[in-house]
Amino acid sequence: MICVTIGRGRHSSLAEEWKAAADAGAELVELRVDCLRRDPDMKRIFKNRPTPVVFTLRRGADGGLWRGAEEKREQLLREAIVLGVDYVDLELDVAPKIRRFGKTKRIVSYHNYKETPEDLGDKIEECSNFDADIVKVATNAKSVGDAMRVLKLGAKAESPTTAIAMGELGFFTRILGRKYGAPITYPGSTPNGPSPPACPSTSRSSATTSTTSSMPRPRSTRSSATRSSRASARRSTTERSGT
Repeated sequence: MICVTIGRGRHSSLAEEWKAAADAGAELVELRVDCLRRDPDMKRIFKNRPTPVVFTLRRGADGGLWRGAEEKREQLLREAIVLGVDYVDLELDVAPKIRRFGKTKRIVSYHNYKETPEDLGDKIEECSNFDADIVKVATNAKSVGDAMRVLKLGAKAESPTTAIAMGELGFFTRILGRKYGAPITYPGSTPNGPSPPACPSTSRSSATTSTTSSMPRPRSTRSSATRSSRASARRSTTERSGT
């Protein structure tokens, strides 16, 4: 299943983007509620649910924007579960503190923005031990070898696992994850939304899959040179006027 990530600073913008993603055919949407500039109004956020949803409230230590008290964050995670969200993302150290309730499925996650640790396999197993329906790991790849190891560990894990290598060298893990059994793939965010390293926006993802025949034809060298000359003249005039 493909999951589109949405994060906005205002409740109204979040709702608009969610509906737009649904209209565009999104199967699943991750709401990055930590991006809101105000305290989340949970009833307002979930009044209308145009698609199944992953509720994520990521703290700063794990690459998120939540700067409030940890107690408040955990309270909001529990509230989301009580409201019956489809999935809730719980960090490895938080998952033991929050019990399963109702129909909400648990994504137990581990993020490492510095490196791909040698004990990543142990981290995956540890996540699965905390009542996880899905395990998600995302680590920074410093080499193609790191990225390959992340992909292989995710593929051979006993629990359903989404394994992502962040950084340009790990981009291919977002594309190949589904092929290797990832239950959820995160190809990118909506434009201006939150993205970890090398996580493209959905608009960029669409662009990369376009055929080369749809690309504009190169303009003539003469016309390009003329435009460049005119632009230089305008810049010189502007600089002289002091604007």
